[in-house]
Amino acid sequence: MVTLIFLVSWPITLEEINLRYDIGLFKQRGCEYKVLDLSQILNGRALRETKILSEIKGDFVVKVKSYKELEKAIKEATPNSIFIDTIVHLSDLNFKHERIFRILKQCNVRYIVISAGALPTPKPTATVGKWVKVTKPKLVINFILKKLIILLRKNTRIYPQPLRIFGGNSDALNRYITNFKEMENSITRIHSWDYNIYLDYIQETKVIDESEDEVRDNYCVFLDEAATHHPDFAILGIKYLDESEYYENMKKLFFSIEKETGLKVVIAAHPRSQYDLSAKVFGEREIIKGQTIRLVAKSSLVVAHVSTSLSFSVLFKKPVMLVKTTEMIGLEFWNSIDEFARELGLSVQYTEDHTSLMRFLSDYNSAINPMYNSYKYKYIKSIDAQDLKVWDIIINYLEVEARGVS
Repeated sequence: MVTLIFLVSWPITLEEINLRYDIGLFKQRGCEYKVLDLSQILNGRALRETKILSEIKGDFVVKVKSYKELEKAIKEATPNSIFIDTIVHLSDLNFKHERIFRILKQCNVRYIVISAGALPTPKPTATVGKWVKVTKPKLVINFILKKLIILLRKNTRIYPQPLRIFGGNSDALNRYITNFKEMENSITRIHSWDYNIYLDYIQETKVIDESEDEVRDNYCVFLDEAATHHPDFAILGIKYLDESEYYENMKKLFFSIEKETGLKVVIAAHPRSQYDLSAKVFGEREIIKGQTIRLVAKSSLVVAHVSTSLSFSVLFKKPVMLVKTTEMIGLEFWNSIDEFARELGLSVQYTEDHTSLMRFLSDYNSAINPMYNSYKYKYIKSIDAQDLKVWDIIINYLEVEARGVS
């Protein structure tokens, strides 16, 4: 019997359980499971400043308050335990995380990385010299420490390497393999979390192929980002957008869409959004949570910034309008919109550029690009993976691994 131990940097919520933790399958396959919540160690300040809705609490969730408690919890784990890193994934270790991985190494644990939601990200272009000139001394120190940790990770055995990486065909995984060539033969291909949801939807609706989906309904769906209050922004140091300015810009955009196309705009709320506390921010438009794939599947047009749910637009071959507000221009996080546009073969629309918006809306059905197929096999569906859900593939591998160890 395999015991799965998840290392998380933020309290898990009901939405996350539904998306990334297949509890029913764990029980069906005889897997024990536990969550080590390290949010108090890693993100104490953000935790104090953020109201967490629908947090999951139970015997399987352990709140770890110190590195000493973490070491104790790891040492108490059974020999057949597999730790799942949901904190760093394929990113570089930084000063905040490196102690955790030193403890994992000292305790000789086996851990895996699941990269089932990689997205297009901006390529680093600035040189160190330029970077140092425009930033704060504290960030410069963090930058130097991060580079030192990268060197130590590459050239020493202070930090562990994962037992296995489960991932797709993304740039993030390719960069990781370039840095750690010894991991090249330790990869099992999987699909994205969104493809999990897609497989469930196909089964439930009996749609054989994405091109055979129902006739489009007369509405446009906006894939919300919770851009003014997403809790991850507090963790990652991403600046929240100004509520008044952002919602006013988006309402004007939605009004233009409705006027020019005759489509009603519906909001597919982000899983971590809190619109029950401010329900009228998008005017009188309907805000629907937990039904994003259905809303995209039946829509006539999709509007988005950098939502992972753009995967559904690709799978169901929907026209997409990628938009930026004036406030987003020049902010590093929102530069990812340009990367999505590049990967999807689309152009970015600016909410203040009325002429360009009208041109797009007059022929929005043409915003389905041949590059959708390339995006699909790079970020959503792995060509080399079985048409199984993420956890079926992972548990199949771990069961074979467990028999080999025993």
